[in-house]
Amino acid sequence: MRPEMMIPVTLGMDEITTEDAIRVILRQHERYGFDHFIMECPYGGCRSTGFPAPEEWDFYAQKYVQVRDAVAPYGIRCGWWLAITIKSGLLEGATPITRADGTTSPIANCPMDPAFRKRFAAETARFAKTTKPTLIITEDDYSINAAAGKQGCFCKYHIQEFNRRHGTSFTRETLAEALSAGTPEAAELEKKWRTLKKDSLVLLASDMRRALDEESPEILLGYMQAGNSYLEDHATYDIAKAMAGPRHTPFARIFGTFYAGTVPYEIPVKLSRCLWARQNIPEPFTFFHESDTFPHTRWFNSGSAMNTLMAGAYSMGFVGSTFQTQQLLDDPDEESDTYGLMYRRERKRFETLCDVASRCRVYGARLLFDPADGAPYWSAPTARMGGPYTTLDSSVTFWEAKHAARASDAEVRKVLSGGVVLDGEAAKALCKRGYGQYLGVDVGEDVSASNLQYDIGAREVIREPYLGGSKARTMPAAHIHAPGGKGMQLRLTVTESGCEVLTDICTYRFETVCAGMTRFVNSLSGRVVVMGETVAKNRSQSLLNFRRQRLLQSQILWCGGDFVMARNVPDIFVIENRPTSEDADFYAMLTLENLCDDTPAPFELYLPEAWRSCRVCVMDAEGAWRDAAAEPTAEGILLREEVAHFQPVYLLLKKA
Repeated sequence: MRPEMMIPVTLGMDEITTEDAIRVILRQHERYGFDHFIMECPYGGCRSTGFPAPEEWDFYAQKYVQVRDAVAPYGIRCGWWLAITIKSGLLEGATPITRADGTTSPIANCPMDPAFRKRFAAETARFAKTTKPTLIITEDDYSINAAAGKQGCFCKYHIQEFNRRHGTSFTRETLAEALSAGTPEAAELEKKWRTLKKDSLVLLASDMRRALDEESPEILLGYMQAGNSYLEDHATYDIAKAMAGPRHTPFARIFGTFYAGTVPYEIPVKLSRCLWARQNIPEPFTFFHESDTFPHTRWFNSGSAMNTLMAGAYSMGFVGSTFQTQQLLDDPDEESDTYGLMYRRERKRFETLCDVASRCRVYGARLLFDPADGAPYWSAPTARMGGPYTTLDSSVTFWEAKHAARASDAEVRKVLSGGVVLDGEAAKALCKRGYGQYLGVDVGEDVSASNLQYDIGAREVIREPYLGGSKARTMPAAHIHAPGGKGMQLRLTVTESGCEVLTDICTYRFETVCAGMTRFVNSLSGRVVVMGETVAKNRSQSLLNFRRQRLLQSQILWCGGDFVMARNVPDIFVIENRPTSEDADFYAMLTLENLCDDTPAPFELYLPEAWRSCRVCVMDAEGAWRDAAAEPTAEGILLREEVAHFQPVYLLLKKA
């Protein structure tokens, strides 16, 4: 299965001529094999001068047609990257985006304004009629929040519609005040307000589709997901569905990339919300990845880093990318080989990867979170400690505190009836709601805020039964110096008989302060592990160490975890794909991404018991499977294949 690459080429920046655009497209086609280019126009510089006049739209349409016709004989397809939407420069007579304080945007029009919707939809349809692109994809500032900030647009149209829907009589001032109150009532009001923000974007999308359908119904229209979309009532599906209309399958480019440089250990963080979208947006739906690491040169992002990011996305079921291969400057070929050569080298492997992933579901520990709260804080430590993750139901759940604080009673009981791992923050949120009896502990204050904070010899000590054969017992306490950020150590007090203490927080004299980590089988038959240390923004040696890795992995197994884990090695990000058909001839496909600069020595992969007699295959440079250098161990395999930094390794565990 060949991933679909949409390669942006600008028609509007730095006086790019028609000949320039043709040369850039043909060079990338001949050198790397790309055959689908999305031409960016009108140029977003119009934000500073006002909404483009019809003559400007016509200028770009003529330029587009000249480029399209010149490259068509080479089998090259041309789409349209609609580079202006809401932030398109003010349209005379239309309503600008209006902030909560009454100030207005100098560049953005409100999508609820009928005059703006009519003009924008008409210009889009007229351009498409002339150019006949393979598809249209909107730029990623198609968002209220991107133009107005998180509170949204408080223009007359938004206020009137909100009052009409809910029987209220808010003014701009009183609504802004009510939304900012910080009360449960304000939270409920915010939900309704977010829905209106989404609906106003859907309104514009519907008008665009309707205008297109009059003379160009065959043209696909899709959405570049805005980074704020989750704060607009999870708007992606509804916007894309409105853009698709009844004739087409909705599609979107899902955000999840790095700007100004890749941070290796944050790749699992970036991809976690990509996976949430892939697994939670209703199908049929087509998912493309944002393979766009602005500013698109090796000054900021290497080709190997891009390879790792794209391999992760394709392992998660994405079918292609908007792939930004060059700078959008006057000579884009200045450094064009970085990403194009990487893709040419990896193309056959990407094809095999996408083919297998299309028949699988991503499996692992469930990250239970709401993407509107941001990326899940468990995503980094889970992945860095060698455990795969998913966002769907699983045998083990890693639960985020904000989600636990507002989940329904039914959902709380469901989660606590299975295997679950909680950090101190999530456990405290549940105790406040009266669920402490199911955790086996009460969660109190941050003990690091006491005189313990001055004890630089304080330790978290693993109790003897939970050492797993290791002599290593101690870990730095949570408050020990951590330049990258540290967590709190919340006091755990055992309240239920049968609750086991796994670790103790101790002074430098080994005097016990409180329990550090516990586990408990509750009355719902759930297996609950509580770690008193908090995980959010925690990049400390207290959390990230080999002993914590072994301890957490052993508790995952105790909770019922039945997925692959990389053992006794740091920063091996595992993505586990299991086939959806029971008739498949393999147990799983594994993507292994080394986020550490060093190439590790041979390391062990824990495998579910039923898989331990499998034939282990590795994907070669041609995308074919061959026998891997691996040997069986008591609980899995010892992998001897080289897993180098930013060079993904793909394994297929075939049934014997």
